[in-house]
Amino acid sequence: MTTNIIPAARLDRLRRRANAGDVYALAMLAYIHRSGKGVPENKRLALQYSLRAASLGDAESLFNVADMYDTGEGVRRDRKRALHYYTIAARLGHADAIASLGFMHWYGKGVRKGGKAALALYRKAARLGSPDALHNLGQCYRAGELVPHNERKAIDYFIAAAKRGHAHAEFRIGESYLCGIGVIRDRARGLRWLRKAIRHGDDDARGYLASAAAHAHGPTSDGRTSKQAGTAEVADRQ
Repeated sequence: MTTNIIPAARLDRLRRRANAGDVYALAMLAYIHRSGKGVPENKRLALQYSLRAASLGDAESLFNVADMYDTGEGVRRDRKRALHYYTIAARLGHADAIASLGFMHWYGKGVRKGGKAALALYRKAARLGSPDALHNLGQCYRAGELVPHNERKAIDYFIAAAKRGHAHAEFRIGESYLCGIGVIRDRARGLRWLRKAIRHGDDDARGYLASAAAHAHGPTSDGRTSKQAGTAEVADRQ
């Protein structure tokens, strides 16, 4: 259901500006149609607006086009096209596009699988402040993948990602405090982090909180210990 309907006069102004090649208007129309905020949700139309803004060199729109092709949102999934648009956005310095390229290299999605290339891309994106890259580096240090296992560094990366609003990083911090992984065990602090992750929409945190209420050592929602879960997962995106 659409709420807070955008007035028709404002929509008309945005469309006129978009037709004149205004990147901001194109990106805004893409956003509202993709999210359904103020207008009925229309993913296909959102993609069309994003493609037009991308053709004008807008890095955020290039990233959004790549993301939609990558996930099959409003369009048939096409990893080659996703790679193409991520690469262009990355060349323009878009941090999340660089992180997404790292993810594709890590799992070999559309490119040859290569952990070292992925790690370099994650580090580059992290320096630019990408929450996903910071989170994924935390996962690497927790799992000991391509870097020495280091729980303290993992926590530092998770905290940096959480400060930028990464819900799954918030979950990992909560899990760590509940189980004393890389930090002094603190159940109250762990629960606060889990609740924060839940508010931000993390489903793993929701399941984990239910289990943590009944288990002193906080098993994960699938029955593994938190350390087993941490070493089994390198990145949360699938």
